[in-house]
Amino acid sequence: MTKRIWEKFWERFFKENKDKICFGKVIFDYSKPDKDIVQLVKLFKKEKVKNILDIGCGEGRNCRYLVQKGFNVTGIDISKLAIKTARKKAKQSNLKIKYIVGDMKKLPSIFPENYFDAVISTQTIFHGTIKDIRKTIESIRKVTKNGGLVFVTLQPVRGNEYRMGKKIEKGTYISYAGEDKGEIHHFFTKEEIKKEFKKFKILKIFLNKNSNYWYCLFRNQK
Repeated sequence: MTKRIWEKFWERFFKENKDKICFGKVIFDYSKPDKDIVQLVKLFKKEKVKNILDIGCGEGRNCRYLVQKGFNVTGIDISKLAIKTARKKAKQSNLKIKYIVGDMKKLPSIFPENYFDAVISTQTIFHGTIKDIRKTIESIRKVTKNGGLVFVTLQPVRGNEYRMGKKIEKGTYISYAGEDKGEIHHFFTKEEIKKEFKKFKILKIFLNKNSNYWYCLFRNQK
């Protein structure tokens, strides 16, 4: 997928999917922070984290929460609409948050290297081919300080058959239905996560059965 096609996809996503609804009931509220990000605050404070980058920040729900907890936060997303909304919500809440429209594969061209104490990315970096994901991982490694923390969520192979439409490479599919129709997803095994993040020190990898995502916490080492 070209950058322009990705931009168009996410513009449509944020325009049409304010909430995830099933049988008329909201099952995911995009205005609230992820529970795992809430749980990370204690660790971030213990590690004396100050500057945090949120990759795929969307409309800024995690950014707003973290700023309210005393961190300096920068959010980046490829969707101009999402960033516009995020800036509006930050202004309404009188919160100082830096938001940037940008490509997660090109972070060193946007931020100084070794700049962030922590990087978070939920439900984001698995969108793309494994080649794209490797570029993003290396991009993250460069802008994160030595010893900095990296938290990402990744999709497991098992339980995601409904998203596995057209196979384009091992572990990577184009979705054929739902709000993700036309989107590229890569699905990870635990062994593959260890391989792709081999330049990082693995602190924790576990499969959250409630959300059906791999929760991965790493420490950058250079």
